[in-house]
Amino acid sequence: MLIKEFLLSYKDIILLLLALWGAGLSTFNFLKIIQKEKRKLDVQFRHPSSMNGAHSGCQHLEVKVINNGHRPVTVNQIYILLPHAKKLLTLNDAIPSLVDTKLPAKLEDGASAAKCYTYQSIGQALIHEKIKKVKIYPACEDSTGKIHRGKALKVNAEELAGM
Repeated sequence: MLIKEFLLSYKDIILLLLALWGAGLSTFNFLKIIQKEKRKLDVQFRHPSSMNGAHSGCQHLEVKVINNGHRPVTVNQIYILLPHAKKLLTLNDAIPSLVDTKLPAKLEDGASAAKCYTYQSIGQALIHEKIKKVKIYPACEDSTGKIHRGKALKVNAEELAGM
């Protein structure tokens, strides 16, 4: 009788452990699927002059957006963001050797979009806002209105305007 009760309780414990393992595995898979479906945009400042010798000496900064997710994302705007979530408005000065991505742009997995600004236009816009030294952020807005922001860059407006 004692052995029979022990075996029944042993089966119950194994069944409980199996159920917990299945629930844990289901939760893990659910979280992985949710993470995979998220929009993952990497936004960064780049200095195109350092990428190839043809542009060496150019005085411009590029805001580059790369889709690192597994789903397509439409980027509506690419811009420079000031602290307190204020967009920096610069003159739309075209740089002849570089072409900005036409927006809105649909970015597939691994695709990128970019917008270039001259240091001088950034400096003049900061001076117009009465800002001397500040951290600026590369940013973009996707089709859902979500703002994706990159790492900050410390700048001095007067130095940039003089370039």
